Amino acid sequence: MSSRASLWWGAALLLTGCPADRSLDPVPDPDPEESPLAVTVRENPHNPFSRILDVSAAAGSTITVRHDMGTTPPQPPGEVLVLGLAAGESHALTVLVDGEEAAVVEVQLDPLPEGWRQCSVEGEQRTQEIVCTNGLGAEGPNYFCADRSGTPVWSLTHPDGDIMLTVRSLPDGGFAAVGYSRSMLAIFDAQGALVDELTPLDLVGETRFEHGWIDMHEVIAITEGAWQGAVAILTVTGDEIEGRQVIASGVVVVDPGTMEVLWDWSAHGTLGDGVPIDPSMDYSRTGLLDDAEDWQHANALLHRVRDDGGEEVLLSLRGQDWIVAVDVETDTVRWRLGREGDFSGDAAAWFYQQHAPELRVVDGRVRMLVFDNGSARLDADAASRVIELELNEDTMAVELLHEVDGFFSPFYGDADLLPGGDRLQYVVGLSTEPRIAEVSWPDGEALWTMTCPDVQLLYRVSFFPSIYERAWWYDIDR
Repeated sequence: MSSRASLWWGAALLLTGCPADRSLDPVPDPDPEESPLAVTVRENPHNPFSRILDVSAAAGSTITVRHDMGTTPPQPPGEVLVLGLAAGESHALTVLVDGEEAAVVEVQLDPLPEGWRQCSVEGEQRTQEIVCTNGLGAEGPNYFCADRSGTPVWSLTHPDGDIMLTVRSLPDGGFAAVGYSRSMLAIFDAQGALVDELTPLDLVGETRFEHGWIDMHEVIAITEGAWQGAVAILTVTGDEIEGRQVIASGVVVVDPGTMEVLWDWSAHGTLGDGVPIDPSMDYSRTGLLDDAEDWQHANALLHRVRDDGGEEVLLSLRGQDWIVAVDVETDTVRWRLGREGDFSGDAAAWFYQQHAPELRVVDGRVRMLVFDNGSARLDADAASRVIELELNEDTMAVELLHEVDGFFSPFYGDADLLPGGDRLQYVVGLSTEPRIAEVSWPDGEALWTMTCPDVQLLYRVSFFPSIYERAWWYDIDR
């Protein structure tokens, strides 16, 4: 069962000590020209669900370690990071050299400390699959991963105790996160160690536009185009418009290795001139929530390389009930998707106070999965759903292809299609029972649910085929 403790529990666990892991030095190969295999085990000081194996073997050999949660990626002899070890259990780690079993190391992990609260799981079990999410308001690491039985197998904790709202696994095995309790972008390595941070003060003098705050709602990795390898974050900045303070959204793209700013954009454009960067976004327009001060409230960000080679960022603007595409070369809004936007279509295709769009291209057409919160709807009662839309950018028409409903989350939420495209996983983020649900797609038959009643809300969820297959997330045709 999954649960969470204080943000400091990982450090406390290490300070109390744990039983020594058993290391194995196999009998050397009788061939004197072969380097003998030697394996030693160390704790990972940044995560209690992990161990580090130091493996020495013949030069040129390939090392992997297999255990019940998967197999590590092939690598040369040296330091091997083993992930996904459940607390309170003994684990057999099988060391393979060039694909052949060479040694078995037994490790014993301490139990979870007191204070970890339970999430309940119902539905089918799939070996090695994990989900990662965050839980604000509960005691424990606010970012954690669990297997299909609800057993915690990974957690990420900021060493200063800062709460992170959005966490993304990076293609290199590390993580990027943006702060909830503090305005910052944090970069962690694959072991879970904090390696660098970016704050709004670091942006001063490095950007074209002003950025007052690093937004807690989004961080993404860019895996194609001119910024491949970079990360992008949302920002918010205030400006006085016709005698009132108006908050608008921005985007900053940075190199996570150097924190160099590669590109930025702001819906305000130049502050103080009283006009937005693009006239298609009118300061006087608000969505159905009608919050003139929080004019846009961006909560998600996508990056796309179009067929014509142009690049754009897409922002989910909850406050406008729109998703907008911004061309990165011209800073202009290419289109606005939603009610009173640039696409024509049936009113059933419009979404309200949405979160977490996911984009893929099928047969040359853009398909977009959207968590439609529906906190306020036009001519309808409040209700949430997950919808899939198909966009024809030639005719500027949108079609509703599929939807799954039967739940309500007025705030937060997420939805992702899983490998094969026949399963959907979504988060009912704010309710009396925050939960992660998996259903068949597109018919919506319930398959698996993890309910977390002790957590006030869940924001996002990431699914991975295994703890060692997190790069799947970046396959756009998933």
